[in-house]
Amino acid sequence: MTYEDKDGNEITETVPNNVYQIISEMEDSLTAGNRERLSALNDHLTKAYDNLMKNVSDLGVKCNYLETMQAKYEDEGNSIAEMQTDLEGIKDADEIINLGEYKYSWQLTLQFGSSILPQTLMSYLD
Repeated sequence: MTYEDKDGNEITETVPNNVYQIISEMEDSLTAGNRERLSALNDHLTKAYDNLMKNVSDLGVKCNYLETMQAKYEDEGNSIAEMQTDLEGIKDADEIINLGEYKYSWQLTLQFGSSILPQTLMSYLD
């Protein structure tokens, strides 16, 4: 930041964009009675605040964009899942139940066959 002191000398100073540090510098200038530096720090604080608000606004726009895209992709995902269900003609829950029934039936058939087959084979061998 650049400002003129009481004597008209131009002073260039590096001040960070940290709001807390700017306010601390403003306090020091106020205590020292350096109005010119205080005015320059106030201008710098205003610029830093405006820059912060611009960045917050940009961040809000980006967040809104991301939320919109997320909702769009979720809708497309649901649509794709519905299209897959329509194309395949099955429902996952029904097929899981059917698979369980088929597995149970297969195990029952194997168990029944193992108890019948040895007796029949022995009868045939006699």
